[in-house]
Amino acid sequence: MHKEIYEEPKAIINTLEELERYVKDIVNVIKKYGRIYVIGSGTSYHASLYFELLFPNSVAIHASEFIKRKISIDNNTLVVAISQSGESKDVIDSVMYAKKLGGKVLGVTNTFNSTLYRLSDERILTKAGEEKAVAATKSYIAQLTAIAYLFSYYIGDEELKKQILNLPSKIYDTFAMEGLYKKYGETLNEKVIVLGSGILYPTALESSLKLRETANLLSEAFPTREFLHGYLQTLDSNTDVIVLGDGSDERQIVKKLTQYSRVIRICESCEISVPNIIDLLKPIIYIIPVQFIAFYKALKKGLNPDKPEKLVKVVKE
Repeated sequence: MHKEIYEEPKAIINTLEELERYVKDIVNVIKKYGRIYVIGSGTSYHASLYFELLFPNSVAIHASEFIKRKISIDNNTLVVAISQSGESKDVIDSVMYAKKLGGKVLGVTNTFNSTLYRLSDERILTKAGEEKAVAATKSYIAQLTAIAYLFSYYIGDEELKKQILNLPSKIYDTFAMEGLYKKYGETLNEKVIVLGSGILYPTALESSLKLRETANLLSEAFPTREFLHGYLQTLDSNTDVIVLGDGSDERQIVKKLTQYSRVIRICESCEISVPNIIDLLKPIIYIIPVQFIAFYKALKKGLNPDKPEKLVKVVKE
């Protein structure tokens, strides 16, 4: 896991080189469809939420729930299916269901010639390289980068393209803070709440999942202000709250949270400082400190973050 986190800049560079060959064609496909459903499971579902936040007419749905929703699908429907392995049962079942009803499929996968790759009408191949740890790190960064790069072409924003191309240097800046991440990881409580709003809400979900997968923590994620609606009741001195971002909602709620629990903020000038970057790309940067925190918490507990005992890399059953 640690090695793969450090491969994230390379994953971005290689994914962008791959995508540059056909990004305009994929964008033209996306623009044809009035209805877009984005599906994935686990980490890939969180990437699906990021896609939903950027692209109009798109709705993210858990792959495991897609068929059960009995959604109306026809030849004006595009299903964007995201799967690192390209073999996840829930994603493959959903893709076959959509194609049977006439929908078209854009597959986003890290695995050439996987089942998803072969079934898809159009394809994006992320180039994160083989990911051996069960918890996804570099493959998630590659997924988000591919989605952001697509969007930069979708809206024709040259400045956004430049910022995306500069992401590797920003990530190297985050690596310089590894000692701080280790400190927080080793002192993290067994119960953790992660809060994030807007573009950072999928990052909150992904952060919580990383803490559960690798360190066996009881962790949940919420949109920042939503946590005030009842959920606040369970806070205590044995719970840490990780707050992503420094918007008005976050600044307001932190004052209340600190009465009950330790608050760890991640933002450009917080306890855990991250590089300055435009809002749209914050999800790619803000997840990295939590990846490290989860890794070091697992080690502190004597756990193997690469191989959680109850999990497998690909859910095929």
